[in-house]
Amino acid sequence: IINVLIDATGAIPTIVKSHREPDTEDATAWIIFFIANTIQLFAITVWNIAAIYPIYLFLLAGAIVFFILKDKIKKRIWGTQ
Repeated sequence: IINVLIDATGAIPTIVKSHREPDTEDATAWIIFFIANTIQLFAITVWNIAAIYPIYLFLLAGAIVFFILKDKIKKRIWGTQ
């Protein structure tokens, strides 16, 4: 739990930056990270407190990918620039 708290504290600036300036983040790298963490969830055989770190990484990567892609998806759907 302490490791997750420390990592989350360090991830806050990246989350804020990806929300405010999504074009400055590498979408490909974050999507690969998100896919890897999604697969990692399927590898968990025993769901206990140790599973909190992979769950946290999945949520973190998902949030950042969402912030990076939301404007691109919105532009594609609504056709705005």
